[in-house]
Parts: sequence; C-alpha cells; structure tokens
Amino acid sequence: MSAAVAAEHPAALSGHKQRLLLLTLLLGAMVTMLNTAVAGVAIPTIAADLKASGIQIHLIGDGFAIALTSLVLLTGAIGDRYGRRRNLLAGLALMIPAAIMASFSTSANELIVWLMASGTAAAFLFPTTLSAISEMYPDAHARSRAVGLWAGCAAAGAALAPVLSGLILEHFHWGYVFLVSVPVAAITLIMGFFVMPEMKHAGAPPVDWIGGLFSIIGIGGLLLLVIFGPVEGWHQPVPLFAAAAVFGLSAFVIRQLKATHPLLDLRVFKHKPLTGGSLIIMILFAAMAGIMYLNAQFTQMVLGFSTLNAGLAILPLSVSVFIGAPLSAIIVRKIGARNTVMLGTILAACGSAIVFFWTDHSPYPVLFVTFVLLGLGIGFGMTPSTSAILDTLPPKQAGIASAVNDVTRDFGQSMGIAIMGSIASVTYAKVLSSGYESLTPEQQAQVPKDIAVQIQSSLAGALAVAQAYPGPNADQLLVAAREAFVAGLSKAGVLSTIMALVCLVIAFLMIPHTLTSNRGDEES
Repeated sequence: MSAAVAAEHPAALSGHKQRLLLLTLLLGAMVTMLNTAVAGVAIPTIAADLKASGIQIHLIGDGFAIALTSLVLLTGAIGDRYGRRRNLLAGLALMIPAAIMASFSTSANELIVWLMASGTAAAFLFPTTLSAISEMYPDAHARSRAVGLWAGCAAAGAALAPVLSGLILEHFHWGYVFLVSVPVAAITLIMGFFVMPEMKHAGAPPVDWIGGLFSIIGIGGLLLLVIFGPVEGWHQPVPLFAAAAVFGLSAFVIRQLKATHPLLDLRVFKHKPLTGGSLIIMILFAAMAGIMYLNAQFTQMVLGFSTLNAGLAILPLSVSVFIGAPLSAIIVRKIGARNTVMLGTILAACGSAIVFFWTDHSPYPVLFVTFVLLGLGIGFGMTPSTSAILDTLPPKQAGIASAVNDVTRDFGQSMGIAIMGSIASVTYAKVLSSGYESLTPEQQAQVPKDIAVQIQSSLAGALAVAQAYPGPNADQLLVAAREAFVAGLSKAGVLSTIMALVCLVIAFLMIPHTLTSNRGDEES
C-alpha cells in the first residue's frame, strides 16, 4: 500500500474529482508560464519607459526565472515532506499580490523585485503541478500522456502571454501585462482549495535545509554570473557572483554526499536516462529561450512590427510546442523514446539553422517556418525527457524529480537568454564600433562621444538617437544598426543549431528506446 494515506491519494479519487484535480494542476502550470513569458514582448517598452540599463533589461527578462530556479530544489523537497497542497496554495496566494505590485512599479529595480517575488511563488507552485500529476498516474503510459498535457498547457501559457501582452500594449500602460495571470491564478487558487487533497508521504525524508541554502546560493550565483559576466566583464559585482557560485555549488555537492537525508541524492545521476533527459531539456530550452528573447527585439525594432503583431508572430512556436508535447506520447509508443527525442532535436536544429538566414527584410513566412520547426522539436523532445527524469525517483520524491526537471529547464532558459543576448550585443557593438572607427576624423567630430556610446550600446539606443535627430544621417544609422543586430542574431542562430545537434548526440547515447521505470513500489 502507498505510504501516502489512501484516502488522500489522488489515484484513489473518483473520475470526476481526478479530472478536476488534473485541470487545476494544468492551470497552475499555465499560470506559471504566463508569468514567465508575459514580459518578453513588453521589454522594449518597459526599458524605454523606466530608462532601464542593459543589466536591468536582462534582470527584467530573467528575474522571475532566477528566483524560480534558485529555490525550486528546496521547495520541491518541502512539498514532498509537508504536502503538495500547501505548496500549491501558498504559491498561488503569493503570486497574485506579486503580479499586482509588479504592474504598479515605477522603477526598473522595483519591477525586478516584484518579478523575483513572483518567481519565488512559482517555485512553490510549478514543481507541485508536475509532481502531483506524476503521483496521480501510476501507469507509465497514462503518466506520459498526462505529462504531455502538462507540457502542452505550459506551452499554452507561453503562447498566450506575448499575444495578450501585445494586445494590452496597443491600448494600455505596460504595467497591465503583469495582471493577465491574476484571474487565472485566482481561479486556480479556488479550485485547488476545494479539489486538491493533501498529498504527502510518511516515508518522505526530512528536508535538508542546509543543502537547500547552499543550492540557492550556488544556483543563484551561477545564474547571475551568466547574466552579468558577458556584459560587465570582470568588474564588480561579477567576482562576487562567481565566488557565490563556486562556494554554493561546492558546498552543496559536499553536503549531498555526506548528509544522511540529502536534498538531492547525486547518485541518481548515474542513471543515463535521468542525466540525458536533464541535459536535453536544459539545452533545448536554452536554444528556444535565446531565440525568443532576440526575436522580440528583431520583430519590433528591425522589422517594425507593432507589439501586438510581435506577440502574434511568435505564437506558432508556442502552439507547435502545445501540439508536439502531447503528440510525442503517441509517437513514443510507435517509434520509441530515443527516436522521438532524436526526431525532435533534428527539427529544432533545422528551425534554428533558418535563423542564420534572417535579414532585415525577411518575410514573415520565413519566421513562421522557423518557429513551427523549433516548437515541434521542443515538444517532441520535452515529454520523453521529462518522463525519463520522473521515472527515475520513487513517488515519495516526486517533488524533487519535478524540481530537477524545473531547474534544468529554467536554468537553460536563463542561460540561453544570457548567452545569446550577450553574443548579439557584443556582435552589434563590434560592428557599429568598427563602422565608427572607419569614419574620417571630421565625420567622427560630428558625432558627440556620448551619442556614439549610446548608439553602440544597443539597437534601442540607436533607434532613440535616430528619432531625436531625424534626417538622411538618421536613416543611414537605422540601416547600419539593424544590419549589426541581424549579424548578432545570425551568430545566435548558429549557436542554437549546434546546441540542438548536441542534444541529438545525447539522445542517441543516453535515452533508451523504451523508458524503464525505476520508481519501484512505495513503502507499505
């Protein structure tokens, strides 16, 4: 018999109650991804209104994910030990006021604080949705279908976010984009209160609070290092972040190897499917997030799309993930887990490769094909990889298994945004700096030093200068700046393609044809 109290076990619920519980968990995943993606299209508008620096722009894009990723191992263990219902309700209860406060922010730093508060709420909510689904379906095939639905609903949240954001930005202040998740969160909170049983296991190990603290320091320091390092160089506070990452991750590993009840038993990574699935999810989501982040700027500032059209432009990517994720469960039964993941990585590589050929005059069908291929690739690769992670650990540690999935995905997204954003920024600055240096001294004298720095800092800076000083020179500046941005975007596309091909090799070597569950029987 399960270590969970039978009356509280979700698998023992009636069909109607189980469907309501599944809907609640799917809405929880959707609202998390709404919050994750809602700021993407709005970043150029927010940056201009709040006069955000380059670092602040990165933190507005990444602050939510930094908090979520840093905390999720600890919050996953808390859910395993003290109950997933409490985690879900606590996460939703915190997420609603955090989103409201973010919408009323009057400075970039204030907005970053509330986005990180929202990410903290998501750290309680998001792993709970997947771990509860994992426990609801003891049968592997039923669990795989449910995981596909979970991934699809998360993708639906990511799909709705840019469209709703774009629609809001067309007519209202940018602050309202952070309110789109509030009604969904409120409905999910009410449903969760009434339909979700208290899911906890008597055999769940005690929470390793010290290990959790080390994981927060290490993962948070590493993410901040990835974000700040390429932009700031080896200047403060980058050495502090590097020290935090080295100390936190080293202390975490030592603690996990010595602790009687580790937060995450590192020996589970000897299982190739878990390690391979984690790597594939991390790398694929890094590739997707980096392309999505740069596309928001490309469609608005290079192609001249409105905020609404920019949101609609990226919709095929999320819709393709929404279709591909649950469809992959059917494909796995026909061609096997390994072949399904490999098919996904090939599609993702093809989509990423097309980015290399984007120009400042690319027609939308070129972007459409890119997004469909990339989205289907992510969808096909994500569900079998997630199942490989969940099936390795026993149900009493489903929260930790879900947290591992979340850490790898969210760290990959943050890494992709940081690295590809940095590649694009460095390439952009290098191209424009080279163009400035090729001018004659007389021509350089006509451009004040501070204006030159602003132009070379970002495409948004060049657009601001062109608007302030209209004329033939401004038109030439816009052409040069957009071409410089596209050059950086092309390099990011090459990197994204390489990352997808690396995932192809990992899938071939580490994902079996048939996933074998190591969950074992729960304690009586």
